[in-house]
Amino acid sequence: MAEADFSAVLKELGGRAYTRELANWVHGTRELPLKDLLEQHGITVMEEPAQLQQRLGIRVTETQGIVLKNVLRGGAAEQAGFAANDEWVGVEVAGNGWRLSKVDDLLLYAGSHRRVTALVARDRRLLRLELAIPGAVTTWRLVLRDPARAQTWFGPQS
Repeated sequence: MAEADFSAVLKELGGRAYTRELANWVHGTRELPLKDLLEQHGITVMEEPAQLQQRLGIRVTETQGIVLKNVLRGGAAEQAGFAANDEWVGVEVAGNGWRLSKVDDLLLYAGSHRRVTALVARDRRLLRLELAIPGAVTTWRLVLRDPARAQTWFGPQS
């Protein structure tokens, strides 16, 4: 679908031209006004702090140590060289080393340091991976505030 065709459909369905908005949203670099648009349709955005696993880009099991189930593309863990099935044994910070029993211990041992050396067991070898700890970010949780307004947006259910 060409952009002009999309613009024509928006004008037909929305009752007005969205030329300026499309230019900003598609070709601009500003954040999209998603919160405002969701609010207009009866959905509230709740911002919550992201958990450390989300910030690092990993999914783990913590039953007997820390074993990585998934390493998400583009995350800090992938950039450091972590891989699925690695066992995250410990961490070194400023010359001191600690054994980790859960991921959240990382922040305790790192303190104000944003770069640490992760000690990882992979294929019977011990690896030292340089890990940059990402800063705090938030995630969104969507809450349905006005079902009637949201229903008009979602349309009739078949």
